[in-house]
Amino acid sequence: MRYFFGIILLFTLASCATMNTSVGKDFKDDQINKIQKDISTKADILELFGEPYSKRINSDNETWTYYYQRIKSTAQSCLIITTAKAESEVKSLEVSFSKEKVSDYSYSFQPFSGSKATSITEP
Repeated sequence: MRYFFGIILLFTLASCATMNTSVGKDFKDDQINKIQKDISTKADILELFGEPYSKRINSDNETWTYYYQRIKSTAQSCLIITTAKAESEVKSLEVSFSKEKVSDYSYSFQPFSGSKATSITEP
């Protein structure tokens, strides 16, 4: 019985939390090489990537942005030691159109495999 209460006490003093969050809709990187300047149309881009995250219109040009960000945060606490870790990745594709055809595009990918912090709380 004494061990039972010891195990319950241990689980009470130790905790862990994980949070997964995403913004935008993930898109396939391998489809980007199918985009052709002055050849691909808006319909082609919609077929490859679906609806964009946002649209911007300037005088005679239109730009579609595809955006995805994934964040995973984990925190662990045991007695007086707390450890936190964050992982993230960001993908962004901007496609500009002139007269219904792709005039330019740019893609960026920013992997971030985390930062880790440990703190010790004085009793």
